Amino acid sequence: MQEIERKVAAEVLSKMYRDGKIPKSDLNVKDNKLPTLVPFMHYVTAKIDGKTVKFIDNKAKKVGMQSFDKNGLPTGKPFMIASIAMLYGKVATPTTTDDSAIVAFNVAAPAVLANGNLKIEQTDRPTILELPLDVMHNPNVTNSTLDREFKVNNYPLLKAVDDLEITAELPAGLADGVDHYAKIILRGYVIAN
Repeated sequence: MQEIERKVAAEVLSKMYRDGKIPKSDLNVKDNKLPTLVPFMHYVTAKIDGKTVKFIDNKAKKVGMQSFDKNGLPTGKPFMIASIAMLYGKVATPTTTDDSAIVAFNVAAPAVLANGNLKIEQTDRPTILELPLDVMHNPNVTNSTLDREFKVNNYPLLKAVDDLEITAELPAGLADGVDHYAKIILRGYVIAN
């Protein structure tokens, strides 16, 4: 299944390049040879306080909390999104710290969170991806973690170096008395030579 997806993603990438929708510099094209698609996963977590959730807030890369370094991708490592998922977790005893690195993201999200919208943006580009959170949240136990993902059929590209923002807007704040956390997983391909 994933090998078929990789072939489709490579065809989409090749077409975008041929049609001039992506410059050579964004793809690390060398000697007019298209780069290789290497399977990879990025993730970000956030403690949810209020109606606006900032998943990337110029934080350094940290195991369990964020795979991006600061607010973007490193030079020469653009990323093509194949699917996206949202996981939810909570901690019964509220704290002032962000404990998302130790939260078990294994329960169904409250309706207020599921009814929010996620947006991915980069410097000087229109919105790269905007989705309702409920389409990317499947808390059910399945035979495959791929069943928990929303497939992004247009394979949007995150450019290297450009500032990246991943935010969610909720219709209301979440209930007090517990700490709420969300984790966004982006599965796709690093474009490498």
